[in-house]
Amino acid sequence: MGIQGCPESRGKDEKMILASDYDGTFHVDEEQTLKNLEAVKGWRALGHEFGLVTGRSYEMAMMAVKEYQLPLDFLICNNGAAIYRLDGTLLDHTPMNRDRLKDFWALPSVKAAPRVFALSAQGTFVARMDQEITFFARQLDVPFISMDKVGELNPIWQFSLGFSKDEDAKICCQEINRLLGEDFSAYFNQWNVDVVAGGMSKSVGIHKYIKIAGKQGQRPLVVGDGGNDVDMIQEFGGFTIKGGCAQAKEVARRIFDSVEDLIENALQEKLGVV
Repeated sequence: MGIQGCPESRGKDEKMILASDYDGTFHVDEEQTLKNLEAVKGWRALGHEFGLVTGRSYEMAMMAVKEYQLPLDFLICNNGAAIYRLDGTLLDHTPMNRDRLKDFWALPSVKAAPRVFALSAQGTFVARMDQEITFFARQLDVPFISMDKVGELNPIWQFSLGFSKDEDAKICCQEINRLLGEDFSAYFNQWNVDVVAGGMSKSVGIHKYIKIAGKQGQRPLVVGDGGNDVDMIQEFGGFTIKGGCAQAKEVARRIFDSVEDLIENALQEKLGVV
């Protein structure tokens, strides 16, 4: 069965671009993650491109790339705010408005966030960590930095705010977008809120990559599972997987079992593979 609702008919020799979220989409349980990895290897062996579009910083994304020896053609980090080559070369970036950071930190829900990660050109830092969730810092092995030092980072591409309850994260996301929406865009994603420059998103990051790569007019296949993936799924007529959130499933063109399943269907539609 071919990929239903593919954005457009593709010529036999046309190469495709697949942009995938990482956590919860490409990386799920270990068995399926390894199957996704093999599918990506086969995809790229046929000359198609594959890249990650993630809320992770470059350093955090490269941890995953190295762990699985994941072959990539591009890496879009910080929910679209920073685009890289795998060697760490920064191709494009969109910093946050430093003039409004004081107002951002003054918001009640932001002040109440028990966990704060700062993602910047100087690296990824833990700026606040509640004792109950300190294991996140150990797991990600990122250094601590004082809130005063956060203000010295330049440029800053993203803040990731962690909460103990979904409802608290949703309230924070809504407050940021309602009161500071011109300068900051906040995305809810299970107990977490990712905050980037106003108007920045994964879909914007993909558009920027396509322009940088000189592939204007080529419509990529995109797949994601979380709230911060909804905009790119809508923008590109994209897909989600069976473990995706309700919002992603609502806007997705089709729900696949996995990234492996999506690739198999895309190749069947494109190349007539049985």
